[in-house]
Amino acid sequence: MRIALFGPSLFRLAVGLRSNPANSVVWYVDKNSFILQRELRDEPLINDRDFCRIDHWYSKDALIFPSNSKIVSELREFDVILTADLGPLFGPYCEKPYIFLPAGGDLTSAPFPLKSRAIRRSGIAGIRNFKDILFASVIGPQMRTGIKLATAIWLWSGPFEPYLLALNRLGIRAPSNSECLPAAIDTEIFKPKLAETEPHEELTIFYPSRIMSSTSNFLKETGQWKQNDVFIRGVAEAHQAGAKINLTLIEHPISPDEKNIHDLLNDLEINEITKWIRPNKGLGFSWRQLAELYQNADIVADDFGAGWFGTVALEAAACGKPIFNPVDEVAMQALYKDGHPFLTDDTPETIAETIIHLQDESVRVEKGKASQEWATRYHNSYKVAERCEKMLVDTLGQ
Repeated sequence: MRIALFGPSLFRLAVGLRSNPANSVVWYVDKNSFILQRELRDEPLINDRDFCRIDHWYSKDALIFPSNSKIVSELREFDVILTADLGPLFGPYCEKPYIFLPAGGDLTSAPFPLKSRAIRRSGIAGIRNFKDILFASVIGPQMRTGIKLATAIWLWSGPFEPYLLALNRLGIRAPSNSECLPAAIDTEIFKPKLAETEPHEELTIFYPSRIMSSTSNFLKETGQWKQNDVFIRGVAEAHQAGAKINLTLIEHPISPDEKNIHDLLNDLEINEITKWIRPNKGLGFSWRQLAELYQNADIVADDFGAGWFGTVALEAAACGKPIFNPVDEVAMQALYKDGHPFLTDDTPETIAETIIHLQDESVRVEKGKASQEWATRYHNSYKVAERCEKMLVDTLGQ
């Protein structure tokens, strides 16, 4: 089968599908995509031009007149198109079946320019300017049309509330559990540290999520709210109770609330146990750099706002770490009938209690092993690709 995948979030799925010699697979991404400057900065496969097609697919002309765009002429050569990001813009003109796998804001924000304020390349909501409003007013209606005309909509990792709210607003039925696909990660990069860690008393808590602690109905509905302050308050309570811990945070160029968190750390008197790190170049850390950071941590935390989970949780789980991430348990049942390994404490008090409990190395090892086994079972790229191929057969009737 000739399969095109369009969008940064589909890279690892493309790698998995490519491993089947019966498939001819090409991954498309815009040359300005964040993933090329961050996660894939040191990825060797990027240099394979037969597999990775990197170009200015989001030129002004392409976005305004998608039917005449270069990307549409290329996508017409495939049997089926899997698309994310702004890919639905081009789908109706490709004359081929296309399936939308939203990665977040491409479903929760992009189709609704008036409500979401702006369709920013960064995905961050903020103060409007004329360029943002004009761009959103052009993209929004085309995204709504493209999403509604998609052959199918598959949801990454489950039917979480931000997705369902957006689909309901579009008048689209909620996908069934069989139309949910686990997100694919590289379990060869993200894996437990080979060398055994020497016993140590002070635990490192790695919290790499971008800082979005401010709240609004918009941020909640679109899944952007991270509620970082809740976890940080839990860390502070554990520290005050005598837990020997340190906290590592990442300075993100697209974190709008870092100042608020700096103030909170000062108020909670945990500045002395907190370290901020930043990448030496690019907009963030590559996957290989992140893997080392996860491996050197004892505990990892991710999303505390939307009830879903992201790649931080998956990557850290594959590295064999206990993960704090409250989730919507009903949505999780769509794909994970046997449960999941996440630590779902969602108040500072219970977070602190669990951190203290995790000071016991045997508890950390047990939780970490469960994380690693779960991530490998469900989210290994090649296993996800196998499920994807079966879903394609069911969807296309081939």
